[in-house]
Amino acid sequence: MNVLVIAAHPIDEVVGAGGTSLRLGRELVRECLPRLADGTAPRIPQDHSLATYWPRRGPADGLLNWKATARAVYDLVRASTRPYPGAFTYHEGRKVTVWSARMGGPVPPGSVAGEMVEITSAGVRVATGDGCVLLTSLESDVAGEERADELARRWGWRPGDRFCDGAPAGVSRT
Repeated sequence: MNVLVIAAHPIDEVVGAGGTSLRLGRELVRECLPRLADGTAPRIPQDHSLATYWPRRGPADGLLNWKATARAVYDLVRASTRPYPGAFTYHEGRKVTVWSARMGGPVPPGSVAGEMVEITSAGVRVATGDGCVLLTSLESDVAGEERADELARRWGWRPGDRFCDGAPAGVSRT
């Protein structure tokens, strides 16, 4: 397989990356199409030792692992947000989709992975394997997207409550 052109760009939010990719793609097509048409486009052999492959993602790939690092949890939320199915977890057997989050600082002493350590108007701060993430926008299995603190209030969540680490027994991972 040959490569026509290689271009890189930083990735932040998945929605932003998609927009950046589309913009960059348009620029590359405008640049390369004339050279393809007149036969002057370079044909660079692909270095297969540098190529990467990854299987297609499925909905279960969005299941949060609270024992992972705070950065890994945060990155999964960012990578899974709209237009994708979203990162998700469970609380007392009910599915909760996490649409947005921020890094949330250090883990308070004595906290365990998946534990809600603080609930404020900023969101729900949850302990991970090495720090915290602040969940800011959530969606329940029975309601639409809302601010994390509002869902916490409606469902009666309190600091010390825990999200499941993985899917509860008998509950679908999708």
